[in-house]
Amino acid sequence: MRQDTAALAILKLLPETAASSAASPLRRQELGQRTEYGMSKVRWKDISIIFQGAMNALNPVQPVGKQIAEPIVIHEGISENKAMFRARELFDLVGINPKRVTEFPTRCRAACASAP
Repeated sequence: MRQDTAALAILKLLPETAASSAASPLRRQELGQRTEYGMSKVRWKDISIIFQGAMNALNPVQPVGKQIAEPIVIHEGISENKAMFRARELFDLVGINPKRVTEFPTRCRAACASAP
């Protein structure tokens, strides 16, 4: 099994038709027994995944900042404006000009890849 497929199985992000039987405990609780609601509570803060080709996972028709802000809004329960502010902070933190949050992935790809 590929590493990314294994990670998707642990996070229960594979299609419902996929079978997974490996044990994946988190703090002594079996993840496989959690409902979707239960998984949404551990995703983001306790467990997450970043693919090696993360830039390829971005939607080419949405600005990168919006794509970064979306899970922040969902998981942190803050407004879109605050989430966009946080996206700018994160860009700055990793050495990417915060103004790039308004760019589309194809435009941002080279600059983002060359960040320190």
